[in-house]
Amino acid sequence: MTFEQSIQLYKQIEKVSNDFLKKEFIEKAIDYARIRTDWYFMDTDSRSKDDKSRRIKHDSFIDSINAISRFMAKNEDDNSWYNELPDYRSPAGRKEWGDFACYIHCYIGIRLR
Repeated sequence: MTFEQSIQLYKQIEKVSNDFLKKEFIEKAIDYARIRTDWYFMDTDSRSKDDKSRRIKHDSFIDSINAISRFMAKNEDDNSWYNELPDYRSPAGRKEWGDFACYIHCYIGIRLR
């Protein structure tokens, strides 16, 4: 996933009419992106201790995307963007969803300067 692709997906997700789900999605993206960035500064022992927390944050981000997609489908809104995401159940797909969180974090930071 490229930065440009992630921003196009993000702009589609922003169209969800449920402000709670949208806010939760953004918060969870930022939470996961922060821990991934912190990973850079951790030694092996620290990474081992924080791995469960990191995984929980990643799962929570994934859940937030799935919730938005379900909400949009239920309300007959266009959620075709969801099909552009890889399968999060595969290791490679899971990594791309994590990349997506990092791209969102970056985009929001730059957009709000």
